[in-house]
Amino acid sequence: MSLELIPLVIRKGEKITLANEEGVTIQVGNSKGIIYQVDDSPANHEIKTLDFAEGKYTIVTTLEDELVSMQELTVLPVFAKQSKKEYLRETIALIEQVIFARLSGDEAALSQMTVKGNTFAYESLGVLQQLKTDYERQLSKLIQAERRKQGISPIKNIKLRLTR
Repeated sequence: MSLELIPLVIRKGEKITLANEEGVTIQVGNSKGIIYQVDDSPANHEIKTLDFAEGKYTIVTTLEDELVSMQELTVLPVFAKQSKKEYLRETIALIEQVIFARLSGDEAALSQMTVKGNTFAYESLGVLQQLKTDYERQLSKLIQAERRKQGISPIKNIKLRLTR
């Protein structure tokens, strides 16, 4: 049974700490080839991404020739400017990761997760859901404002009363 994990978006040079068992094989690569591989890795293996090129990769974890998990990885350049919309989407994805870790009872992964420098290890699910909803509202307002600038506005009902 393999597990499809939530995609990661990191900047080049950030460390990735995987929540893996001891003795697994970890491979990072894409269609062009494998760029990182560790056989018989320790538990909670840490990957340094300083030598990774920008792009999309897949982290594949196997144990005794059996697929354990797969996770998408996007490596961004260090000095790329991040738009407000990208920032909000990334923050929402991070909050969802914390919620899923809380629901699955994965305390090890939960203690390592931070959302924009804040740890939410002891926050209730209600607080996390409210935080996610607030960020989604901000993102929705931003997208609506961008569409209005482009001349794409939501369809509104026009009521017309004809009298004689």
